[in-house]
Amino acid sequence: MKLRNIIASFLAVVAIAVGCTEELTGNLSSIQLDQSTIMLPEEGGSATITVTATSDWKVDAATVPAEVTITPMEGKAGETKMTISTVGSVNDINADIVILVGAQKQFIKFYQPGDPSMKPQFDEFTAGDYWIMCQEDGEWFALKSTGCTIDDSGSYNYLYSVPAVVAEDGSLSSTASNVFTFEAVEGGFIIKDPAGGYLYQVAKYNNFYLTSDKAQASVWAVNQISADEFMLEISDLSKWMQYSTSYDSAGAYANAQEGATLPKLVKAEAPAEDPFVIEQTEFELPLEAGELLIPVIYNGSDIHVAELPTWLTFYGYHDGNIKFTYEANEGGNRVANVLLTTCMEDGREAQVELVFTQEGAIIETTADKINAAEDGATLYRITGCVKSIASDKYGNLYISDYTGEVYVYGTYDAEGNRFDAFTTPINEGDIVTVCGVKTSYNGAPQMKNVVVEKHIPVATVTVADFLAAPEASDVYYRLTGTMANIVMDKEDPTLQNVYGNFDIVDESGSVYVYGLLQGWGGPSKMFRELNLAEGDNITIVGTRTAYKDTPQVGNAFFVSKAE
Repeated sequence: MKLRNIIASFLAVVAIAVGCTEELTGNLSSIQLDQSTIMLPEEGGSATITVTATSDWKVDAATVPAEVTITPMEGKAGETKMTISTVGSVNDINADIVILVGAQKQFIKFYQPGDPSMKPQFDEFTAGDYWIMCQEDGEWFALKSTGCTIDDSGSYNYLYSVPAVVAEDGSLSSTASNVFTFEAVEGGFIIKDPAGGYLYQVAKYNNFYLTSDKAQASVWAVNQISADEFMLEISDLSKWMQYSTSYDSAGAYANAQEGATLPKLVKAEAPAEDPFVIEQTEFELPLEAGELLIPVIYNGSDIHVAELPTWLTFYGYHDGNIKFTYEANEGGNRVANVLLTTCMEDGREAQVELVFTQEGAIIETTADKINAAEDGATLYRITGCVKSIASDKYGNLYISDYTGEVYVYGTYDAEGNRFDAFTTPINEGDIVTVCGVKTSYNGAPQMKNVVVEKHIPVATVTVADFLAAPEASDVYYRLTGTMANIVMDKEDPTLQNVYGNFDIVDESGSVYVYGLLQGWGGPSKMFRELNLAEGDNITIVGTRTAYKDTPQVGNAFFVSKAE
C-alpha cells in the first residue's frame, strides 16, 4: 500500500485521536513545532521537525514506539532540527509522541501503516490428517479427544493434552489415536476426531460435542499465522480454538483467554505406538492420610479403574499425572491392587496394574482373635509360650496364651534369618513376641512368616534346681510336677482359692506357687476356670521369688495338664 492510498484513512484516524487526546497544559508558546503530524510509508523513511523552544526540552522516551528512532531526544533553548525515522514494520504504528518542557507537553501524531509483505508467508492449509499440538513452557503436547458419546448432546468434552513425541531434530508427532481429520467443505473445514465424531459447538458453551452428521459439524477457517500458531476459527460464532494452560485442555472461545495459546497443526505421518506407560507401579503409603501423584504417559481414552477399596479415591488424569488420595490407616498393614484401563482407537485395551501397600498400626491381640480375624495384610502382634515346635527348620510353632493357641507357619528374626539360623535358638516353653499377618491353609487359621520381636528363654528345671536359683523377676523357669495342698477359699472351704495357690511337687522336692494364671497374659482370680485338682500332673512357667525368705513361684501361668 503506497502513501497516497492511505491519506484519507489516516486523516480519519488523526481526527479521532486528536478528539481523544487529553487537554494540553501550560503556555505552549514555550515550544513550537513546524509540523505536529508525521506519516511515513510502509517501507519506512524519515521526517525532520524544527523544534523552537524557550528553555530545555526532551522527548518522553516512554511514548516512542520501539520501531521509531528520534535524533536528538533532547535539546536546549533555541531552534533544533529533530529527525524521526523508521524502517518497515509488519504492524501499523500509531502513537502520540510527547515532548516535555518542564511540566508542559507538546504532542506529535505519528503513523506508519504495516507492510504485509514483511509478514511470514505460509502454504495454504489443505485437508488431511493432522495432530493438533500445543505448547506450554517450552514443552509440546498433543491434544486428544476424551471420547464423549457421539450424537449425545449431554455428552461433551474439551480436548485434553498428553505429551507429544519430540524427535532429536525437534519434529513433533503423536499416536494414531490422536489424529484429527480435516475435511474440506464450503467455507472452510470440518474436524473429525479419532473415534469418527465431528466437532461442533453451540454459542452458549466453549466445549465440544460430537456428531455423526456432517451438516451439524462446525465449519472452521484455518489460517497459519506463525511457524507454531494456527488460527482455527468458527466464523459464524466468532470463536477460535485456544489451549488453556490452566486446564491442560482446548476449547473454542469468543474472547482471548488469559495465558492461553494457539494450537499448531502438524501433518500426521508415521504415528508413534499408542503408549500407556507408568514407570513406577508399586507404592508404599504412610500411615497418615495423603495424596499421591503418579506420572503417566497415555494416548487412549480416559483412564478408568474397575474397583477400589474404600480407603482409596481416584481423581483421574491432569497435567501429566494421575491422582489418588488415601485415608489414614487405623488398622494393620493393607494392600490394594488397582487395575487401570484405557481404550485405544482401534478398540484395544491397555492396562497397567498398580499395587498400593499402606503402613498400618500393629494390632496387639490374643490367639483367639487372630484365629477369628480375616485373612489379609493387617499385622498382628501376640505374646505367648511356645507350646510345641512342628518344624525346627522353618519355625512352625504353636504359640499359646490364656485364650488358646495359634499356629505359626514360618518364623524369622529381625535380620531376616530363618528359624534354624537363629543366633539364640527358640525352644519349647520359651516366651516369644511375634508379629505377622493372619492367613489360612485349607480353612485352618494360621500366622505366616512372623518376625520374632522379643524372646525370653525359659529353662526346664526340677524343683530342686528352681529352689537353688537366685531370685529374679525376669528369668522364667518351666516346672512339671503334681499339684498338692491347694489353698481353699476362706468364705467357702468347699471351693478353691480364686488365685491358685498350691504346692508343685516332683521327685526332687516341693515349692509353693503363689497364684496361677490361665496362660500368658491372663487375668487373675480365674484359677477355678482351669478345673484343676490335687494330684493333677501339670506344667507351669514362672519366676523364682520369695516371701519372708521362703522360696516360691511367682508370675506363674498354666501351660498344660498331663492326660
